Amino acid sequence: MREVVKELTRPALRRGAAPETAWAFFNGGYVPLAEAKVSVLSHAFNYGTGVFEGIRAYWNAEAEQLYGLHLIEHFQRLHRSARIMKIELERSPEQLRDITVELLRRCGYREDAYVRPIAYKSSELIGVRLPSTSTTASAAASRRGGGSTTTRSRPAPRSPGRT
Repeated sequence: MREVVKELTRPALRRGAAPETAWAFFNGGYVPLAEAKVSVLSHAFNYGTGVFEGIRAYWNAEAEQLYGLHLIEHFQRLHRSARIMKIELERSPEQLRDITVELLRRCGYREDAYVRPIAYKSSELIGVRLPSTSTTASAAASRRGGGSTTTRSRPAPRSPGRT
């Protein structure tokens, strides 16, 4: 007998893969992730002149809220790493936090997520020189699960001073 009704399912994404609907913060604005492209001539691609952080965000089903973990601390660390590589970041840790919150909001994830902020030398110059090259800061977010909505519930973070 032929099946009359079929269940429609989304193809599963590999763990850490971002869906086609994901957004990135790139070149000073929010763009669909598919449009965030870096040249193979970029200084970072050729010489490894970049720094990054990895930030987890956890979905709380009861509160219907995504919580980013220690955002300010991550961006303070990104600033320190960038200084070592002579990468000048134009935005403060607080501004980068706000960008990340908006990025996650635009992505609309209702499950655990992972954010990868990156600061790198973006000049398309061949040659090992750090101070004279331009820099770019960008970020992208992906889902942490295998493509299905996380159903487990995480407790909402406590406010400082509460027990």
